[in-house]
Amino acid sequence: MLRVSIHLLIALFFCATLTAQEQMGLRLDYYAGVNAIFLNPAGHRTTPFSWDANLAEIGTFTANNYAFLTNTKLTDLLRSTDEYEIRYDLKRNAELETDKDVIYLDYYRGNQQRYFSALANVVGPSFYIRINPQHTIGAFTRVRSFASSRNIPAEYGYYRYVERPLNEAFSIAPFDLSGMLWSEIGANYTFTTETANGQFTIGANLKYLAGYEAFYMNNQTQFDYTKLAENDISGDEVDLEYGFTDSNTNADDFELEQNGSGFAVDLGMIYTFGESPENYDWKIGFSLLDLGRIRFTQNAQQHLIQQFNPTIVDTDLFRDLNGVNDVEDYTRLLSQQTLGDSTASLVSKEFDVWLPQSFSFQFDKAFANHWFLGAAIVEQIPVGDQRLQRGGLLVVSPRYESRWFGASIPVSLYNWQEVRYGAALRLGFLSLGTDNLGSIIQNKDFSGSDFYVALKINPFQWGSSDSKKGWVNRSKDRKKRKGKVECYDF
Repeated sequence: MLRVSIHLLIALFFCATLTAQEQMGLRLDYYAGVNAIFLNPAGHRTTPFSWDANLAEIGTFTANNYAFLTNTKLTDLLRSTDEYEIRYDLKRNAELETDKDVIYLDYYRGNQQRYFSALANVVGPSFYIRINPQHTIGAFTRVRSFASSRNIPAEYGYYRYVERPLNEAFSIAPFDLSGMLWSEIGANYTFTTETANGQFTIGANLKYLAGYEAFYMNNQTQFDYTKLAENDISGDEVDLEYGFTDSNTNADDFELEQNGSGFAVDLGMIYTFGESPENYDWKIGFSLLDLGRIRFTQNAQQHLIQQFNPTIVDTDLFRDLNGVNDVEDYTRLLSQQTLGDSTASLVSKEFDVWLPQSFSFQFDKAFANHWFLGAAIVEQIPVGDQRLQRGGLLVVSPRYESRWFGASIPVSLYNWQEVRYGAALRLGFLSLGTDNLGSIIQNKDFSGSDFYVALKINPFQWGSSDSKKGWVNRSKDRKKRKGKVECYDF
Protein backbone atom coordinates (compact mmCIF):
# COMPACT_ATOMS: atom_id res chain seq x y z
CA MET A 1 0.00 0.00 0.00
CA LEU A 2 2.65 2.52 1.02
CA ARG A 3 4.96 1.60 -1.85
CA VAL A 4 2.11 2.03 -4.37
CA SER A 5 1.32 5.46 -2.88
CA ILE A 6 4.92 6.64 -3.14
CA HIS A 7 5.16 5.55 -6.79
CA LEU A 8 1.90 7.35 -7.56
CA LEU A 9 3.13 10.56 -5.92
CA ILE A 10 6.42 10.53 -7.83
CA ALA A 11 4.61 9.98 -11.11
CA LEU A 12 2.24 12.84 -10.41
CA PHE A 13 5.13 15.20 -9.71
CA PHE A 14 6.74 14.39 -13.07
CA CYS A 15 3.57 14.51 -15.13
CA ALA A 16 1.59 17.36 -13.56
CA THR A 17 2.22 21.07 -13.77
CA LEU A 18 5.49 21.70 -11.97
CA THR A 19 4.89 23.18 -8.63
CA ALA A 20 9.05 27.05 -5.50
CA GLN A 21 11.18 26.59 -2.53
CA GLU A 22 12.37 30.02 -1.40
CA GLN A 23 12.95 31.94 -4.68
CA MET A 24 16.13 33.45 -3.29
CA GLY A 25 16.97 35.41 -6.42
CA LEU A 26 13.84 37.44 -5.72
CA ARG A 27 13.82 37.54 -1.89
CA LEU A 28 17.42 38.79 -1.46
CA ASP A 29 17.20 41.53 -4.11
CA TYR A 30 17.98 45.05 -2.79
CA TYR A 31 14.87 46.24 -4.66
CA ALA A 32 12.70 43.27 -3.64
CA GLY A 33 10.21 45.50 -1.81
CA VAL A 34 7.09 43.78 -0.53
CA ASN A 35 8.20 40.43 -2.03
CA ALA A 36 10.96 40.25 0.60
CA ILE A 37 8.47 39.83 3.47
CA PHE A 38 7.99 36.12 2.68
CA LEU A 39 11.56 35.39 3.79
CA ASN A 40 11.64 38.01 6.57
CA PRO A 41 8.64 40.20 7.51
CA ALA A 42 11.08 43.09 8.09
CA GLY A 43 12.88 42.47 4.79
CA HIS A 44 11.37 45.35 2.80
CA ARG A 45 12.65 47.93 5.29
CA THR A 46 16.04 48.04 3.58
CA THR A 47 14.67 48.82 0.09
CA PRO A 48 14.86 52.49 -1.02
CA PHE A 49 11.17 53.02 -1.79
CA SER A 50 8.55 54.61 0.43
CA TRP A 51 5.98 52.30 -1.18
CA ASP A 52 5.98 49.19 -3.33
CA ALA A 53 3.21 47.04 -4.83
CA ASN A 54 3.33 43.50 -6.19
CA LEU A 55 0.90 42.83 -9.02
CA ALA A 56 1.60 39.12 -9.44
CA GLU A 57 4.25 36.60 -8.45
CA ILE A 58 4.25 32.95 -9.52
CA GLY A 59 6.75 30.31 -8.41
CA THR A 60 7.00 26.56 -9.03
CA PHE A 61 9.35 23.96 -7.52
CA THR A 62 9.83 20.18 -7.57
CA ALA A 63 12.61 18.03 -6.13
CA ASN A 64 13.09 14.40 -5.07
CA ASN A 65 15.83 11.78 -4.63
CA TYR A 66 13.62 8.76 -5.33
CA ALA A 67 13.28 8.73 -9.13
CA PHE A 68 14.63 10.63 -12.13
CA LEU A 69 14.17 11.01 -15.87
CA THR A 70 17.31 10.24 -17.86
CA ASN A 71 19.12 12.70 -20.13
CA THR A 72 16.45 15.39 -20.36
CA LYS A 73 15.61 18.91 -19.19
CA LEU A 74 12.55 21.00 -18.35
CA THR A 75 12.21 22.55 -21.79
CA ASP A 76 11.96 19.04 -23.29
CA LEU A 77 9.19 18.08 -20.86
CA LEU A 78 7.18 21.23 -21.61
CA ARG A 79 6.65 20.06 -25.18
CA SER A 80 3.35 18.55 -26.15
CA THR A 81 3.02 15.05 -24.70
CA ASP A 82 2.14 13.89 -28.22
CA GLU A 83 5.84 14.30 -29.05
CA TYR A 84 7.32 12.04 -26.36
CA GLU A 85 6.49 9.31 -23.87
CA ILE A 86 8.00 8.23 -20.56
CA ARG A 87 8.98 4.58 -20.04
CA TYR A 88 10.50 2.64 -17.19
CA ASP A 89 14.25 2.23 -17.64
CA LEU A 90 13.92 -1.42 -16.61
CA LYS A 91 12.10 -2.09 -19.92
CA ARG A 92 14.66 -0.35 -22.11
CA ASN A 93 15.74 -3.63 -23.78
CA ALA A 94 12.17 -4.65 -24.54
CA GLU A 95 10.85 -1.38 -25.86
CA LEU A 96 8.17 -1.31 -28.54
CA GLU A 97 8.17 0.61 -31.80
CA THR A 98 7.14 4.24 -31.37
CA ASP A 99 7.06 7.45 -33.37
CA LYS A 100 7.66 9.51 -30.25
CA ASP A 101 10.85 10.43 -28.44
CA VAL A 102 11.36 8.16 -25.45
CA ILE A 103 12.40 9.49 -22.02
CA TYR A 104 13.30 6.81 -19.49
CA LEU A 105 12.32 6.80 -15.83
CA ASP A 106 14.84 5.27 -13.43
CA TYR A 107 15.37 5.15 -9.65
CA TYR A 108 18.18 6.30 -7.38
CA ARG A 109 20.26 3.80 -5.46
CA GLY A 110 21.91 4.37 -2.09
CA ASN A 111 21.21 4.34 1.63
CA GLN A 112 19.93 7.91 2.07
CA GLN A 113 16.49 8.69 3.39
CA ARG A 114 14.21 9.62 0.51
CA TYR A 115 12.60 13.02 0.14
CA PHE A 116 10.25 14.75 -2.26
CA SER A 117 8.82 18.27 -2.52
CA ALA A 118 6.24 19.67 -4.94
CA LEU A 119 5.36 23.28 -4.22
CA ALA A 120 3.54 26.17 -5.88
CA ASN A 121 3.28 29.79 -4.79
CA VAL A 122 1.09 32.57 -6.23
CA VAL A 123 1.28 36.04 -4.65
CA GLY A 124 -1.56 38.34 -5.63
CA PRO A 125 -2.00 42.08 -5.06
CA SER A 126 0.28 43.07 -2.17
CA PHE A 127 1.85 46.32 -0.99
CA TYR A 128 3.60 48.25 1.74
CA ILE A 129 3.59 51.97 2.60
CA ARG A 130 6.25 53.63 4.73
CA ILE A 131 4.38 56.04 6.98
CA ASN A 132 7.52 57.57 8.44
CA PRO A 133 11.11 56.41 9.18
CA GLN A 134 9.84 54.29 12.08
CA HIS A 135 6.56 52.73 10.91
CA THR A 136 5.61 50.72 7.81
CA ILE A 137 2.31 48.96 7.11
CA GLY A 138 1.28 46.60 4.33
CA ALA A 139 -1.03 43.82 3.20
CA PHE A 140 -0.72 40.76 0.98
CA THR A 141 -2.64 37.91 -0.63
CA ARG A 142 -1.18 34.51 -1.43
CA VAL A 143 -2.20 31.01 -2.58
CA ARG A 144 0.08 28.06 -1.84
CA SER A 145 0.19 24.32 -2.51
CA PHE A 146 2.71 22.14 -0.71
CA ALA A 147 3.35 18.38 -0.72
CA SER A 148 6.49 16.91 0.83
CA SER A 149 8.34 14.37 2.94
CA ARG A 150 11.96 14.41 4.14
CA ASN A 151 12.24 11.10 5.96
CA ILE A 152 10.93 8.24 3.83
CA PRO A 153 13.03 5.21 4.92
CA ALA A 154 15.78 4.13 2.55
CA GLU A 155 14.28 0.62 2.71
CA TYR A 156 11.47 1.91 0.47
CA GLY A 157 13.93 2.96 -2.23
CA TYR A 158 12.90 1.10 -5.38
CA TYR A 159 15.94 -1.11 -5.88
CA ARG A 160 16.49 -1.79 -2.18
CA TYR A 161 12.90 -2.95 -1.94
CA VAL A 162 12.56 -5.07 -5.09
CA GLU A 163 15.93 -6.77 -4.58
CA ARG A 164 15.20 -7.72 -0.96
CA PRO A 165 14.49 -11.46 -0.53
CA LEU A 166 11.11 -12.81 0.52
CA ASN A 167 10.28 -13.75 4.11
CA GLU A 168 13.07 -11.57 5.53
CA ALA A 169 11.74 -9.04 8.06
CA PHE A 170 13.27 -5.57 8.12
CA SER A 171 12.59 -2.51 10.26
CA ILE A 172 10.84 0.62 9.02
CA ALA A 173 11.62 3.79 10.97
CA PRO A 174 8.95 6.42 11.72
CA PHE A 175 8.17 8.65 8.74
CA ASP A 176 5.52 11.09 7.56
CA LEU A 177 4.34 12.78 4.39
CA SER A 178 1.73 15.47 3.81
CA GLY A 179 0.25 17.97 1.39
CA MET A 180 -2.09 20.95 1.49
CA LEU A 181 -3.67 23.65 -0.69
CA TRP A 182 -4.55 26.92 1.06
CA SER A 183 -4.77 30.70 0.69
CA GLU A 184 -3.55 33.53 2.91
CA ILE A 185 -4.75 37.08 3.51
CA GLY A 186 -2.29 38.98 5.67
CA ALA A 187 -1.20 42.28 7.19
CA ASN A 188 2.41 43.40 7.62
CA TYR A 189 3.90 45.88 10.10
CA THR A 190 7.47 46.96 10.88
CA PHE A 191 9.02 49.25 13.45
CA THR A 192 12.52 50.73 13.14
CA THR A 193 14.67 52.38 15.79
CA GLU A 194 18.19 53.78 15.87
CA THR A 195 20.93 52.05 17.85
CA ALA A 196 24.47 53.05 18.78
CA ASN A 197 25.92 51.31 15.71
CA GLY A 198 23.06 51.25 13.19
CA GLN A 199 19.37 50.52 13.00
CA PHE A 200 17.15 47.73 14.35
CA THR A 201 13.87 46.73 12.66
CA ILE A 202 11.26 44.22 13.82
CA GLY A 203 8.41 43.03 11.64
CA ALA A 204 5.43 40.69 11.63
CA ASN A 205 2.98 39.14 9.17
CA LEU A 206 -0.42 38.23 10.62
CA LYS A 207 -2.25 35.76 8.35
CA TYR A 208 -5.76 34.38 8.04
CA LEU A 209 -5.66 30.94 6.39
CA ALA A 210 -8.35 29.28 4.28
CA GLY A 211 -7.74 25.55 3.79
CA TYR A 212 -9.09 23.76 0.71
CA GLU A 213 -7.49 20.33 0.34
CA ALA A 214 -5.09 18.33 2.53
CA PHE A 215 -3.73 14.86 3.21
CA TYR A 216 -1.17 13.37 5.58
CA MET A 217 0.28 9.99 6.55
CA ASN A 218 2.21 9.46 9.77
CA ASN A 219 3.94 6.20 10.70
CA GLN A 220 4.37 6.90 14.39
CA THR A 221 6.55 3.98 15.55
CA GLN A 222 9.20 1.65 14.17
CA PHE A 223 7.71 -1.62 12.92
CA ASP A 224 8.79 -4.85 11.20
CA TYR A 225 7.90 -5.29 7.53
CA THR A 226 8.12 -8.51 5.51
CA LYS A 227 7.68 -9.27 1.80
CA LEU A 228 5.77 -12.51 1.29
CA ALA A 229 5.01 -14.65 -1.74
CA GLU A 230 2.17 -13.80 -4.15
CA ASN A 231 2.54 -10.06 -3.56
CA ASP A 232 1.48 -10.26 0.07
CA ILE A 233 3.15 -8.17 2.77
CA SER A 234 3.21 -8.49 6.54
CA GLY A 235 3.50 -5.83 9.22
CA ASP A 236 4.12 -6.27 12.93
CA GLU A 237 3.24 -3.59 15.56
CA VAL A 238 1.89 -1.09 13.03
CA ASP A 239 0.78 2.34 14.31
CA LEU A 240 -0.29 4.29 11.22
CA GLU A 241 -2.34 7.50 11.22
CA TYR A 242 -3.55 9.27 8.11
CA GLY A 243 -6.16 11.74 6.99
CA PHE A 244 -7.48 13.50 3.92
CA THR A 245 -10.20 15.81 2.67
CA ASP A 246 -12.82 14.09 0.55
CA SER A 247 -14.61 16.99 -1.16
CA ASN A 248 -13.09 15.95 -4.51
CA THR A 249 -12.32 12.25 -4.08
CA ASN A 250 -15.51 11.23 -5.91
CA ALA A 251 -15.96 14.26 -8.13
CA ASP A 252 -15.72 14.16 -11.92
CA ASP A 253 -14.36 17.72 -12.03
CA PHE A 254 -12.21 19.39 -9.39
CA GLU A 255 -14.04 22.16 -7.53
CA LEU A 256 -12.35 24.44 -5.01
CA GLU A 257 -14.13 24.33 -1.66
CA GLN A 258 -13.01 25.70 1.69
CA ASN A 259 -12.85 22.87 4.21
CA GLY A 260 -10.87 24.49 7.03
CA SER A 261 -9.40 27.67 8.44
CA GLY A 262 -6.71 28.90 10.77
CA PHE A 263 -4.25 31.65 11.64
CA ALA A 264 -0.49 32.02 11.41
CA VAL A 265 2.25 34.55 12.04
CA ASP A 266 5.70 35.31 10.62
CA LEU A 267 8.16 37.18 12.86
CA GLY A 268 11.40 38.82 11.79
CA MET A 269 14.15 41.24 12.71
CA ILE A 270 16.92 42.98 10.77
CA TYR A 271 19.97 44.82 12.11
CA THR A 272 21.65 47.18 9.66
CA PHE A 273 25.03 48.84 9.97
CA GLY A 274 25.46 52.03 7.99
CA GLU A 275 23.94 55.45 7.47
CA SER A 276 20.33 54.19 7.35
CA PRO A 277 18.42 50.94 6.73
CA GLU A 278 18.31 51.76 3.02
CA ASN A 279 22.00 52.77 2.84
CA TYR A 280 23.47 49.90 4.84
CA ASP A 281 27.02 48.67 4.63
CA TRP A 282 25.87 45.26 5.77
CA LYS A 283 22.86 43.71 7.45
CA ILE A 284 21.88 40.57 9.36
CA GLY A 285 18.40 39.16 9.77
CA PHE A 286 16.52 36.40 11.56
CA SER A 287 12.96 35.22 11.01
CA LEU A 288 10.43 32.61 12.12
CA LEU A 289 8.07 31.65 9.30
CA ASP A 290 4.63 30.00 9.06
CA LEU A 291 3.93 29.62 12.78
CA GLY A 292 0.38 28.30 12.64
CA ARG A 293 -1.97 25.58 11.43
CA ILE A 294 -5.25 24.92 9.67
CA ARG A 295 -8.02 22.83 11.19
CA PHE A 296 -10.10 20.96 8.63
CA THR A 297 -13.66 20.51 9.90
CA GLN A 298 -15.60 19.97 6.66
CA ASN A 299 -15.29 17.00 4.28
CA ALA A 300 -12.43 15.58 6.38
CA GLN A 301 -11.51 12.05 7.48
CA GLN A 302 -8.92 10.95 10.03
CA HIS A 303 -7.97 7.27 10.21
CA LEU A 304 -5.91 5.21 12.64
CA ILE A 305 -4.60 1.68 12.14
CA GLN A 306 -3.05 0.16 15.26
CA GLN A 307 -2.22 -3.52 15.00
CA PHE A 308 0.26 -5.07 17.41
CA ASN A 309 0.07 -8.59 16.00
CA PRO A 310 1.48 -9.70 12.62
CA THR A 311 -0.99 -8.73 9.90
CA ILE A 312 -0.95 -9.87 6.26
CA VAL A 313 -2.13 -7.56 3.47
CA ASP A 314 -2.90 -8.86 -0.02
CA THR A 315 -1.62 -6.07 -2.31
CA ASP A 316 -3.17 -7.70 -5.42
CA LEU A 317 -6.54 -6.45 -4.20
CA PHE A 318 -5.32 -2.86 -4.57
CA ARG A 319 -4.09 -3.18 -8.15
CA ASP A 320 -7.42 -2.28 -9.75
CA LEU A 321 -7.59 0.92 -7.71
CA ASN A 322 -5.94 3.94 -9.27
CA GLY A 323 -6.14 7.70 -8.78
CA VAL A 324 -7.80 10.14 -6.43
CA ASN A 325 -11.29 8.82 -7.12
CA ASP A 326 -10.34 5.52 -5.46
CA VAL A 327 -8.93 6.96 -2.23
CA GLU A 328 -11.94 5.97 -0.16
CA ASP A 329 -11.89 2.46 -1.66
CA TYR A 330 -8.22 2.18 -0.64
CA THR A 331 -9.15 3.28 2.86
CA ARG A 332 -12.00 0.81 3.31
CA LEU A 333 -10.01 -2.09 1.90
CA LEU A 334 -6.99 -1.39 4.10
CA SER A 335 -9.22 -1.11 7.17
CA GLN A 336 -10.91 -4.42 6.30
CA GLN A 337 -7.61 -6.27 5.86
CA THR A 338 -5.91 -4.92 8.98
CA LEU A 339 -8.76 -4.36 11.45
CA GLY A 340 -11.41 -6.76 10.12
CA ASP A 341 -13.93 -3.97 9.49
CA SER A 342 -14.00 -1.57 6.52
CA THR A 343 -15.08 1.36 8.76
CA ALA A 344 -13.05 0.61 11.90
CA SER A 345 -10.10 2.86 10.97
CA LEU A 346 -12.20 6.07 10.88
CA VAL A 347 -11.67 7.91 14.19
CA SER A 348 -12.61 11.53 13.44
CA LYS A 349 -14.18 13.89 10.91
CA GLU A 350 -11.61 16.61 11.71
CA PHE A 351 -7.84 16.98 11.66
CA ASP A 352 -5.12 19.64 11.81
CA VAL A 353 -2.22 20.33 9.48
CA TRP A 354 0.62 22.59 10.58
CA LEU A 355 2.18 24.94 8.06
CA PRO A 356 5.84 24.39 6.94
CA GLN A 357 7.26 26.14 10.01
CA SER A 358 10.89 27.20 9.75
CA PHE A 359 13.56 29.61 10.91
CA SER A 360 15.88 31.60 8.66
CA PHE A 361 19.10 33.58 9.01
CA GLN A 362 20.03 36.18 6.38
CA PHE A 363 23.21 38.18 5.73
CA ASP A 364 23.99 40.83 3.12
CA LYS A 365 27.08 42.92 2.40
CA ALA A 366 27.10 46.01 0.14
CA PHE A 367 30.22 46.71 -1.89
CA ALA A 368 31.17 49.54 -4.24
CA ASN A 369 29.71 49.99 -7.72
CA HIS A 370 26.35 48.29 -7.14
CA TRP A 371 27.72 44.91 -5.99
CA PHE A 372 26.26 42.85 -3.12
CA LEU A 373 26.90 39.48 -1.54
CA GLY A 374 23.95 37.83 0.21
CA ALA A 375 23.46 34.55 2.03
CA ALA A 376 20.61 32.79 3.81
CA ILE A 377 19.82 29.59 5.71
CA VAL A 378 16.33 28.11 5.97
CA GLU A 379 15.50 25.02 8.05
CA GLN A 380 12.24 23.51 9.26
CA ILE A 381 10.96 23.58 12.84
CA PRO A 382 9.53 20.07 13.49
CA VAL A 383 6.39 21.03 15.45
CA GLY A 384 3.18 19.03 15.14
CA ASP A 385 2.51 15.42 14.18
CA GLN A 386 0.68 16.44 10.99
CA ARG A 387 2.93 19.06 9.41
CA LEU A 388 4.19 20.19 6.04
CA GLN A 389 7.94 19.61 5.82
CA ARG A 390 10.08 22.40 4.44
CA GLY A 391 13.33 21.42 2.73
CA GLY A 392 16.56 22.68 4.32
CA LEU A 393 18.39 25.30 2.27
CA LEU A 394 21.71 27.15 2.32
CA VAL A 395 22.25 29.78 -0.39
CA VAL A 396 25.01 32.26 -1.27
CA SER A 397 24.12 34.87 -3.89
CA PRO A 398 26.52 37.42 -5.46
CA ARG A 399 24.48 40.20 -7.10
CA TYR A 400 24.74 43.28 -9.27
CA GLU A 401 21.97 45.79 -8.44
CA SER A 402 20.99 49.09 -10.06
CA ARG A 403 17.61 50.80 -10.22
CA TRP A 404 16.53 49.33 -13.56
CA PHE A 405 18.66 46.23 -13.83
CA GLY A 406 19.75 43.47 -11.48
CA ALA A 407 21.38 40.07 -11.89
CA SER A 408 22.36 37.36 -9.43
CA ILE A 409 23.81 33.85 -9.44
CA PRO A 410 22.47 32.03 -6.36
CA VAL A 411 24.38 28.89 -5.40
CA SER A 412 22.38 26.66 -3.05
CA LEU A 413 22.63 23.43 -1.10
CA TYR A 414 19.16 21.85 -1.00
CA ASN A 415 18.26 19.46 1.84
CA TRP A 416 21.97 19.38 2.71
CA GLN A 417 22.52 16.94 -0.18
CA GLU A 418 22.33 18.62 -3.59
CA VAL A 419 24.30 21.66 -4.86
CA ARG A 420 22.44 23.81 -7.38
CA TYR A 421 23.31 26.86 -9.47
CA GLY A 422 20.66 29.42 -10.32
CA ALA A 423 20.24 32.69 -12.18
CA ALA A 424 17.92 35.67 -11.70
CA LEU A 425 17.29 38.88 -13.64
CA ARG A 426 15.40 42.06 -12.80
CA LEU A 427 14.45 44.37 -15.68
CA GLY A 428 12.63 47.39 -14.30
CA PHE A 429 9.45 46.07 -12.73
CA LEU A 430 9.84 42.49 -14.00
CA SER A 431 11.84 39.82 -12.14
CA LEU A 432 12.38 36.22 -13.19
CA GLY A 433 14.74 33.42 -12.31
CA THR A 434 15.44 29.89 -11.19
CA ASP A 435 17.44 28.34 -8.37
CA ASN A 436 18.16 25.27 -10.53
CA LEU A 437 19.37 26.53 -13.91
CA GLY A 438 20.88 23.19 -14.97
CA SER A 439 17.45 21.51 -14.94
CA ILE A 440 16.24 24.00 -17.57
CA ILE A 441 19.15 24.24 -20.03
CA GLN A 442 21.20 21.04 -19.59
CA ASN A 443 20.41 17.46 -20.61
CA LYS A 444 21.06 15.34 -17.51
CA ASP A 445 19.27 13.20 -14.95
CA PHE A 446 16.15 15.24 -14.20
CA SER A 447 14.74 15.00 -10.66
CA GLY A 448 12.98 18.37 -10.40
CA SER A 449 13.10 22.01 -11.41
CA ASP A 450 11.90 25.46 -10.41
CA PHE A 451 11.07 28.83 -11.92
CA TYR A 452 9.62 32.12 -10.69
CA VAL A 453 8.45 35.43 -12.15
CA ALA A 454 7.13 38.62 -10.51
CA LEU A 455 5.66 41.87 -11.80
CA LYS A 456 5.39 44.96 -9.60
CA ILE A 457 5.26 48.75 -9.52
CA ASN A 458 7.02 51.31 -7.30
CA PRO A 459 8.10 54.98 -7.54
CA PHE A 460 8.88 55.83 -11.16
CA GLN A 461 10.44 59.25 -11.80
CA TRP A 462 12.71 60.73 -14.45
CA GLY A 463 15.58 63.18 -14.20
CA SER A 464 18.61 63.56 -12.02
CA SER A 465 17.29 65.45 -8.99
CA ASP A 466 18.22 63.83 -5.71
CA SER A 467 14.89 64.69 -4.06
CA LYS A 468 12.51 62.30 -5.78
CA LYS A 469 9.11 61.58 -4.33
CA GLY A 470 8.81 57.97 -3.30
CA TRP A 471 12.50 57.59 -2.38
CA VAL A 472 13.81 57.64 1.16
CA ASN A 473 17.18 58.48 2.70
CA ARG A 474 19.00 58.82 -0.62
CA SER A 475 22.47 59.54 0.65
CA LYS A 476 24.75 61.79 -1.44
CA ASP A 477 27.80 59.83 -0.42
CA ARG A 478 26.24 56.40 -1.18
CA LYS A 479 27.94 56.42 -4.58
CA LYS A 480 31.27 56.37 -2.83
CA ARG A 481 30.35 53.11 -1.15
CA LYS A 482 28.18 51.13 -3.58
CA GLY A 483 26.71 53.38 -6.20
CA LYS A 484 24.03 56.00 -5.90
CA VAL A 485 20.42 54.89 -6.48
CA GLU A 486 19.65 56.04 -10.01
CA CYS A 487 16.50 57.27 -11.72
CA TYR A 488 15.74 56.52 -15.32
CA ASP A 489 16.99 59.09 -17.83
CA PHE A 490 15.86 59.02 -21.45
